Amino acid sequence: SEMPIEEGHYIYAPGTEWGGPVTLIKHVTGSKNVTIQGPTWRGLLYQRRIYPPAGEGYKVYTNIDANALIADVVGVSYGSLFALPTDSAGVNVSAQFRYQSYAVGLQTVLADAGMRLNIVFDNTIPAAVLSAAPVDQLDNIEISQDYGVNFTSEIGNVEFANHCLALGKGELAEREVLEVYRVGDKYYTTRPSSLPVEALRTVLLDYGSAENTNELMKSAIDRLEQTAPKQSIDINELPLDIDMKLGDQLSVKDRLTGLEALSEVTEKILTIKQGRTKVDTNISIL
Repeated sequence: SEMPIEEGHYIYAPGTEWGGPVTLIKHVTGSKNVTIQGPTWRGLLYQRRIYPPAGEGYKVYTNIDANALIADVVGVSYGSLFALPTDSAGVNVSAQFRYQSYAVGLQTVLADAGMRLNIVFDNTIPAAVLSAAPVDQLDNIEISQDYGVNFTSEIGNVEFANHCLALGKGELAEREVLEVYRVGDKYYTTRPSSLPVEALRTVLLDYGSAENTNELMKSAIDRLEQTAPKQSIDINELPLDIDMKLGDQLSVKDRLTGLEALSEVTEKILTIKQGRTKVDTNISIL
């Protein structure tokens, strides 16, 4: 039968963060398996960078409400895909950004204020609604072998980039900035029309010792040909009575080694198979 889901469609679970745009569909001839891939709503926020104003070293925010910060950083750069917060978060923050991704910049500043970036898809708008929310400190929960939980360390690929923001010699506003775009196996220093802004997936290259622009260019191309490694602890089959959101924190203890650490929820994986739902949770050590 004809595949009802196409590239450019959106998949989502209303009232949750699960979902995102479909960017790739794989079908193996002779097999009934179809793989649908794409970034999550949060994943999209990792693909854009916060630029400082022209001639300035940083994009600076001083004593601004956390929701107002989210609204200003994200703005309309994704069109109507995200719904920006309009009410007050009740917590003020200050920040200096210089080419961090939207996600990293916002999550870092919010975490310092005891907040997290909350994303919930509202299908009545429809849009992924952004807001600042308090971090749940699950101090009374210690995840260990006593919970019947297995720990897995993982290194894998987290991004496929088509845009490199390369920083060369100099300081702050005087620093050389080179942008390199990839379309297929070709590279450009200005964005080609075949690569729309909404499709950019950006990685940062900090190469202050580059001798010249050509060396910076070569390194930017090398960066685009690589994938970024991810290290995480994977907790499978978390007890159903523990409902954690991305950015929440909990304590983890390995009874065998005695290792203890405060950890943050950095990834949740939803699997639906034959009508049965399973959620895996990845955490990183703080």
